[in-house]
Amino acid sequence: MSSLFLLLVGLWAGSAFAAGAVDRQLGEAATLQRLPLGFAREEARRLVLVFHQDPDQPAAGYLAANAGGQARLALYAPHFLRGLQLRPLADLPVDLSEAYFNALLEAYLRRQLGLPGSELGVELRRRALSTMTDVPVARRLEAYVDAQTSFGSHLLSVANELDRSQQRRQATGRSLCGLLSRPLPLFTLWERALGDGGYPGAYVLGGPPGEGALRFSRSVLTASDKRLMVERVLRAPWVGSVAADLTPRYCHR
Repeated sequence: MSSLFLLLVGLWAGSAFAAGAVDRQLGEAATLQRLPLGFAREEARRLVLVFHQDPDQPAAGYLAANAGGQARLALYAPHFLRGLQLRPLADLPVDLSEAYFNALLEAYLRRQLGLPGSELGVELRRRALSTMTDVPVARRLEAYVDAQTSFGSHLLSVANELDRSQQRRQATGRSLCGLLSRPLPLFTLWERALGDGGYPGAYVLGGPPGEGALRFSRSVLTASDKRLMVERVLRAPWVGSVAADLTPRYCHR
């Protein structure tokens, strides 16, 4: 085989169009950024990655399996591709990373709900009934899953944005470590997300998704609901304190 052919094979094998692209990207972020992405890597191995070119479609979305097919992760190519490669998570601005994490979380939670004997699936159903009390009973699980994916993806996107800020500072010999006692916007977002930040759930009335009327619950996630996401899905040690959560990330590297 020619060296050019071997080079092309190598480029393709490591590209976004070869099997395992999302897992490789997430694995890099989990190692370099220490983001809690075990759930996402687990789910990525079951999803088919597809790209689209329609700016009117969501930048990132989970598509449930159709008849005879597999569940898919659909990404807007101009935002998520750099040449043949998936952009690293540390290269994604906060809106794109949040959309990306949202799709992966939805895929993970939906699969847990469909697994016989899933303890997490049972807990999601139980909490949906007790938390989303203003939502019609038949739509409470839909609203609860949406609220949880909104919360989890927002928290991960803030963590990713903090890492991006740290990388920019490190390039000039500085660090976030010395700033952790200051009320910077990202630190405020962090504590609010894990504290009193309200996360309602979206649900559809009058038809299937895309055809009915979109509504949002008045109910929001409780502190206990947030702990469920952090401890059992993200499996992270975060408690909602900048000092406790971010000192290990930025002061001991």
